[in-house]
Amino acid sequence: MYGIKSIRRFCGFTLVELLVVIAIIGVLIALLLPAVQAAREAARRSSCINKIRQFAIATHNYHDVNHSLPAGSNGVGNGGGEAWSAHCGLLSFMEQESTFAAIKKFMGTDAGNTNYSPTDADTEKADAGQTLRQAISSFLCDSDGFGKRKQPDNYARTNYVMSCGDNSQKYRNKNGEPRGPFGHYYWYGLETITDGTSNTILWGERAVCTEANSTKIIGGGIAVYPYTATSGNWNILQDASLKLEDCLALKKNGEYNDDAVSGTISAYRKEGGTRWNASWTAWTYCNEILPPNAPSCVARNDQADPMITPPTSYHPGGVNMAFADASVSFISETIDYGTLSGTKCPWTGESPFGVWGALGTKDGGENRTRP
Repeated sequence: MYGIKSIRRFCGFTLVELLVVIAIIGVLIALLLPAVQAAREAARRSSCINKIRQFAIATHNYHDVNHSLPAGSNGVGNGGGEAWSAHCGLLSFMEQESTFAAIKKFMGTDAGNTNYSPTDADTEKADAGQTLRQAISSFLCDSDGFGKRKQPDNYARTNYVMSCGDNSQKYRNKNGEPRGPFGHYYWYGLETITDGTSNTILWGERAVCTEANSTKIIGGGIAVYPYTATSGNWNILQDASLKLEDCLALKKNGEYNDDAVSGTISAYRKEGGTRWNASWTAWTYCNEILPPNAPSCVARNDQADPMITPPTSYHPGGVNMAFADASVSFISETIDYGTLSGTKCPWTGESPFGVWGALGTKDGGENRTRP
């Protein structure tokens, strides 16, 4: 009788087969990652849209109660407190009553001062100082990972800034009436937006400046140009050596290009979006002069001076902007912004900055609609 010999067969991958499988998995991951990243950015962008819409809705609610928009400077809406931003006036309409309570006293009695220390001997000032350093989630866009990266002693930041139109605001600027909805000691009713609330920008996005990104257009500093105008001149954008086309030419691969025009960048203001409570230009304003994600420039090294501060964001290709009818639109970097050569920022009349400038003015009289 013959014994039956069982034959056990060992199965497995050869080295070549294993390498092929690994290669296939690598290709699939490479194809999948961009889709995953795009989906995550879409979710972040949706969150950012909701947050900037809340600013517009809060502005409307403020208007319903006070019969005007909050002022860009003096956000409390009555007397004193001239340096406080419109953000401050909206706190109670954005479920931030405790924050408003901590600073309200000083908004009306301590004119021009928005600086408070958590270590102040005065307990109320110390409480205000601590409160102003606590991040407010609804003020930060999730696409900007730098918004939350601050030291404990730094002021809380914001990615949402006031629109001053196709000109610029200077702290305590009374030389010309603001072209946009927000300005120093101006309280506008919605009825003054004669260009139409659906065609007038209220709020824009601004990537927060960080030291690590100081030479980058998005999330970077504000380029300081050689200054030739008279010190203290409030028409710096009109009278200084700074030219709008020169500022735009500084952009190269997302970085400031110091060799683009004659002269050099003497410094960078590293303050965009780094404080929400103060109305100085570098911190809480944007304007519709250069297109979204264009360079930011100032003709003098002072964060309160008029400057070119276009909205910026980490959303690919553009920024979210909230309009005076409380709607939100994504505005592309390629939007029409007119011809810059020899153009100066106006105080009256139609905007010279194309569709983009027209969306910034509340009463310029332009016959333009948003894209």
